[in-house]
Order: sequence, then structure tokens, then C-alpha cells
Amino acid sequence: MDFCEVEVYVCDAGTFGDDCSQFCHCRDGPCNYTNGYCIGGCKPNWTGTNCNDCDSSHYGDLCSKQCSSRHCDETTGVSSCDVRGSCDRGCDPGWKGTDCLEQCPDGQYGKACGKSCADRKCLDSSSSCDHVTGKCVSGCQRGYQYVDCTELCSVGTYGYNCSESCDDRHCSGNQNCDRYFGNCTRGCLSGWKLTDCTVGCTGTYGPGCSSSCSARHCKADDAPCDHVTGSCDGPCDAGWQGDTCTDECDTGKYGDNCAMFCAIRNCVNKDVCPRKDGKCVSGCISGFEGLDCLRAQAVTSNSDSTTIAVSVVAGVLFVLLIIVTSVLFWHLKGHKVKSDSYQQEMRKINTNPPSQTTDPSAVEYEIFDGQDGGHNSPRAFSSQQVDTSSLANYGNSWMSRDEMDAQPRHSESGGGYVNAGQTNEYEKLELFNPPQNDYDRITGV
Repeated sequence: MDFCEVEVYVCDAGTFGDDCSQFCHCRDGPCNYTNGYCIGGCKPNWTGTNCNDCDSSHYGDLCSKQCSSRHCDETTGVSSCDVRGSCDRGCDPGWKGTDCLEQCPDGQYGKACGKSCADRKCLDSSSSCDHVTGKCVSGCQRGYQYVDCTELCSVGTYGYNCSESCDDRHCSGNQNCDRYFGNCTRGCLSGWKLTDCTVGCTGTYGPGCSSSCSARHCKADDAPCDHVTGSCDGPCDAGWQGDTCTDECDTGKYGDNCAMFCAIRNCVNKDVCPRKDGKCVSGCISGFEGLDCLRAQAVTSNSDSTTIAVSVVAGVLFVLLIIVTSVLFWHLKGHKVKSDSYQQEMRKINTNPPSQTTDPSAVEYEIFDGQDGGHNSPRAFSSQQVDTSSLANYGNSWMSRDEMDAQPRHSESGGGYVNAGQTNEYEKLELFNPPQNDYDRITGV
């Protein structure tokens, strides 16, 4: 009998196909060496009938790389993940490669590693350069912004990191604002300084901060100093005025608040008037003392005694004058009352003629001119009847001749009659040798 030898070759575990060139990744046991079918399913990260395809979240050789570990640009959507892990829309800034897992090389950063670290405007030139953002750790130079300090300041901003606003400046008038310094080319408003006029004066005030707070003459040592106006916010030293206490008193004034007038001083020489205290450098005129000669000079003790004595004497004389004046006034008033009473009594007598007739032979009388009150001489008898009883009483009364002459006389012819026919102590009438009365002596009749 002839025998033949037959050799049968089987693919190694995990491979299949005619030439065993295909791989399978079965979970339990080998796959069918002919068709690669895995009866118990696939190992992790693998999928398919033959378990030789990566699942949706893995890629690469042996499906060992995760799709989620890539740095794909997914700003517009999630990127697919093929067997190579390719990103549909490229990589995020700072990354490169098919699957975007490779960092930008040193000196480059940003999208597709297209930016150079040398182009940044970092405040510190030795700042590190992040491969993704290119961030300047110490910030940007004047006029630049963003993390990599490569963009100029936006309109309306300036300075380091473009952090200053042009609207915050205190420029004099409307001025442009450059991106680097925000310069106020025509100067600052009063009280502000620096090129951009954003810092208030310190220890100074006014335009260009040119006025010193220490040069003021504020009364309070700790008076504030407004950086704009320089106001002391309070009173000034003597001899100074104004909000900043830097203006001397006007000519002719001195003292606190310049409230005193040089002209009212009692100086020997008023032409010299220090604005601070108004001192009379040449001294005071007599009777005044003090720095500005406004205080009346103090009186000595002897002068005080003399003044008191004079005052007492003057007071006594004044009292006596009042007493004498009062007595004189009382006397005149009493005399007037008596005269008025007498005249009223005489009017009663004359207006009521006596009813009893008297022998005309027993009566003599004086005839007076009815118009001027003068005497008609010589005396003669008259047939007129006179009440001798009444006139006798008056003739012998206390009245003087002047009082009798002052009373009115009455007669039908326009004259008057006075004096009773009988003799009395006032006047004794005689027929042929009549005595002169006061009126006769005066007129010489």
C-alpha cells in the first residue's frame, strides 16, 4: 500500500485569511481562521464582525488613542474621529498635527502655531510665551492690549494695557488722546498734573501745580489745601486775605480779615501802617496807647480823684440849678394867678355899677383919656356918681398904685374914673395942689 503525507496549516490566533494577514480582536478565544468571525464578541475599543475596527471613541494603531484627547477646533461643532484621528476643521490654537496632539514649537503660539513670540509687546521682554495664548505674564507696554500684547489700544483708551480712559483726563479744552500716553498737548486744568492730567497736585495747587501750599498764610497750621483752588477753608493770618490767604490787605487796611482801617488809628505818623498789626511805629498821640493806638490811655489815681471831685461839684451845681429854676417858675406862676384873680374881680365890679349914689361934692377923681390912658389935667369935680363905699375899700386895700392904674376906667365920655373921694393910704387927692402920681412923674405932666 502506498501512503501519502498531507500537511494542514492553520492561522495563528488573532489572524485569519488566506495568508493569515488579517487581524481579529475577539474577546473570548480566537476568531475563525478562515473568515475571522469572533463568536464571543470583541475586545474593548474594537468593533465589527471581525473585531478589527476601532469604535467611535478610539483611533490609531490597536485603537489605543482616545478621540477626546485630541485638540480639534470645535468652535462650530464636534469633529469626527477616523482611524487616524483626523480633526475636520483643524486644531485649536497652540496645537498641530493630524490629530492635533502636537504642541507648537518654542517661539510660536496661537492658531496653527502661526504667531511669533518675538512680535509681542510685553512689559517684560523676557516674559515666557505660552504656546496657546502667547500671554505676557507681566502685562503690556503702553498702547497695547490683550494677553499677548499685540493689539493697539481701542479708541478712547490709552496707557499700560490700555487701562486708562481718555474721558478721565483733565485737559485744558478738547484735545486728542494718543494711545500711548494720552497726552494733553495744550496743558491741564488747574490742580492737575502729568502728561495726561489725571493726577491731582500734591503740596501744590493751581494751573500746572505751580503754587505751593506752604506759601499761603492760613491761620490754622493744619488748614487743608485744595489741589485745584488752594483754599484754606478758613480764616487767614492777620494782614492777609482771599481764599488762599496770599493777598495782602488793601492799602489803608490791616489786621484780621483786613477789617481795621489805618485812618482811625491815633498815630503820630499815620502814613506808616503795617498790614499785619497796624503798629504806630512813631508812637501814639496824647491820650492813646496800644500797638495801633486805638485804646484810650489809662487815667492815673490822682487824675481819678480830680475827675471824681469835679464830677461831684458839677452834680451839686446841676441839682441847685434845677431847684432855683423850679422855685422861680413856681413864683411866676403864683404871681400870674393872683393877677388873673384881681382882674376878674375888677371886671365884676365894673360890669355891675353901684346902685347907691354919692354926693358929688365929696368925691374928686382923675379924668383919663379913653383912648391912650393919659391924664387930663387939671383935676376937676365931676357930677359922675361913684360908689365910694366900694372904691374906698379898694383905696384902702393892699393893692398898689400900679395895680390900680392897670384896671379899666369907664365914663360916658370915653374917659374913666378911679379913686374914691375920701382920703386913703394909696393917694390923698387935693383940689388945688394934686400930687403927682407915677404916671405924671414918668410923662412929666
